[in-house]
Amino acid sequence: MTLVAAHIPPAAMAGDRPLGYPLSAVGADAAARCVELPECIEHDIAEREGDGPQHPPENPSRRSAKQQPRKPPDGHYANQQRLKDSFPFLMHGRQPGLATTLNVVLNAASLGRYVWLEGAVRGGVFRNWAGRFRHRPVRFAEPRSEQEIVQVIGESRSVRVFGSAHSFNGGVVSEDTLMSLDAYSGPAGGAPERDRGDRDAGRLRVKGGTRVRDVVELLLARGLAFEAMPSHDAQSIGGILSTDVHGTGVRWGFVSDSVVGLKIIDGNGDTHECRPSDELFKAAIGGIGALGVITEVTVEGVPRFNVEQRVAIEDLAYVQHNLERLLAENDHLSLYLFPFSTKCQVNTWNAARRGRSALGGLREFLSISADALLAAWIGNLLAYTGLLPKLGSRVYIKKRGTDLVLESNAAFNRTIYLLHQELEFTVPFEQTFEACRRFTELYERMYRRRALPYTVVEVRFTPEGHDRTLIGAGRGRFSLTSVRNTSG
Repeated sequence: MTLVAAHIPPAAMAGDRPLGYPLSAVGADAAARCVELPECIEHDIAEREGDGPQHPPENPSRRSAKQQPRKPPDGHYANQQRLKDSFPFLMHGRQPGLATTLNVVLNAASLGRYVWLEGAVRGGVFRNWAGRFRHRPVRFAEPRSEQEIVQVIGESRSVRVFGSAHSFNGGVVSEDTLMSLDAYSGPAGGAPERDRGDRDAGRLRVKGGTRVRDVVELLLARGLAFEAMPSHDAQSIGGILSTDVHGTGVRWGFVSDSVVGLKIIDGNGDTHECRPSDELFKAAIGGIGALGVITEVTVEGVPRFNVEQRVAIEDLAYVQHNLERLLAENDHLSLYLFPFSTKCQVNTWNAARRGRSALGGLREFLSISADALLAAWIGNLLAYTGLLPKLGSRVYIKKRGTDLVLESNAAFNRTIYLLHQELEFTVPFEQTFEACRRFTELYERMYRRRALPYTVVEVRFTPEGHDRTLIGAGRGRFSLTSVRNTSG
């Protein structure tokens, strides 16, 4: 799944995650070079397969020493799995239909509390969300207190932290210690007067390992909610801030906009507390853990509210012509684009004054489960049998049962996903459809040469004026983020 984020000057939209080894030809200024990305990807694949040019095309005026192609350090991938594990278009191994079915069944049996596809360390081996990347750390730590976190840092040459392992590259590989904060989660205690002050101000302090879904429950119990959320609630609160995760919309977008305080333990074991006006805060947001471990987060909620979500299948030409109007008319909007199709799925979310839909939670679960199962089974069947070019435009006709009014978190989030991998890019808003066209054409060219998994291009938008990060892709620009979701 490719998520494309578009920037509208002077604003830009950010991607949820950092780019990793698979895009070795793409440097830090990926947004400025967005039109080069398809060629870079295609040449990168050819180089890894050994049947293409040894160097991807480059723009000499933009190439710098730090942008030279990099290969993963030896030992991070088994040689026979290097290409498959690092590039989502070439997924093979675990059957996506069976894995997705099992994920749906177990989630239903646990009443939504268990997601089988979440990553974890089991038997000393780290496994990412999609199960395609595995790594055995030298040391694995699960501290239960700040004192234990400081102790682990002091005993280690280097430390990397992961949350739900919703990652699709080698970003969490550690040559020394890999740390999980799953055992360090829940409300953060403090002085009684400070706790009362936070409550009176509509604030909640939680430990860095707390999953977003659990933060949501704590907020709801106080009559509060996040103003905007991403599409997934399994990540840890510290993890989504470290990657500056966002939702979609021209007025609301980044989770960090709801955060008013952080506590960070740095590489020396020293503790720092900071607020949005502090440079340390801005460096930590989107800093992918480089400054230290986020051990505490203070969230400022808004009164809980309902959201009306609607889904429509439109002609892509209509959406392209009316995009600015659609963005202006809706609080939140995203698009799904499909290769070999002239159709586009338009997803909108707007604050609603009316009550929630009857059995809305059950209907939403059935809808998103059906989406996941259809993509994993039928989508891949069409893709691998070569029928996608013939049937692509006929498959996407109408989507039923998804126009609902739900609690805001239930509307913004979806817990059930098919087994998939993602690549994510951020591009200027003006290049929204140009970038999407290049990505879909790249997929279609590659598809005609070899069987590829079923793929969707998701497009999200983030607002301008985002100033709570120093290096996030959405800083200071209105942007579009594109995510390619590959499920094979």
